[in-house]
Amino acid sequence: MFIEKKDLFSAIREYELDGIVQDDPALIDIAISTAIGEIKPYLYRYDCEAIFAATGDDREPLLVRFAVDIAIFEIVSIVRPDQDLENRRALYNRAIAWLKQVRDEKMPCGLPLLPVGPEQQKVLSHSNKKRINYY
Repeated sequence: MFIEKKDLFSAIREYELDGIVQDDPALIDIAISTAIGEIKPYLYRYDCEAIFAATGDDREPLLVRFAVDIAIFEIVSIVRPDQDLENRRALYNRAIAWLKQVRDEKMPCGLPLLPVGPEQQKVLSHSNKKRINYY
C-alpha cells in the first residue's frame, strides 16, 4: 500500500490516532483509500499505477506528506465531525492547492508521466481572433 499506518505518525502521535479510531483499523484503511482516491484525479496525466504501487523510499516524499494530511483529515472528520478542525483543514487545503498546481503544470514534481504513444499525442487547435467588420 502507498501509505501505511506508520506513515501517519509523521503528522499525528500514535496515541492520538489510536484514541481517535478507538482500535478500529478499518477507519484508517478507509481514510487512506479515500485520500488516494481524492488525489488520483489531480494526477491524471501521471502514471498513477506506478506512483501508488511504490513503497518505502521509492515514493515521492511530498506526495506522501500530502496524502497523509488528507488521510488524517478524513479520519478526524469521520470520527469527530463536531470538533473544530481548523489546523487539519489548513493542512488539507494546502495539500489540495499543491495538487491543483501539479495538475495545472504550475508546480514541477518528480512523478512519472504516463507513457505517450503515437495515438495519444496532443493536438492543439485554435482559431483566429474574431473579426467585426463595419460597413
